[in-house]
Amino acid sequence: MTARERTGLLVVRAWTETSDRTLRARLIWSPDIGVRPEVVTTTGSPEELFDMIQTWVDMLLAGPPYDASVRSRRSPDGPGDGPVMDR
Repeated sequence: MTARERTGLLVVRAWTETSDRTLRARLIWSPDIGVRPEVVTTTGSPEELFDMIQTWVDMLLAGPPYDASVRSRRSPDGPGDGPVMDR
């Protein structure tokens, strides 16, 4: 299946916690219609969250196998050391 044939879903909701000024995000994603969506929440800087979202978009476009533990590829600490995603 090519990226053009997939009908995946990625919804991102970001907000700031007023108590500690932390930026949080919730991602709801599914690789295709008919596949139960997965919900992931995380915290980080705006740059970290942008990189993480870009990584998920790239992953969805690349196709299976999907790795739900994917981390930002542009982390300052090197590949695989981006913001941790909690389930």
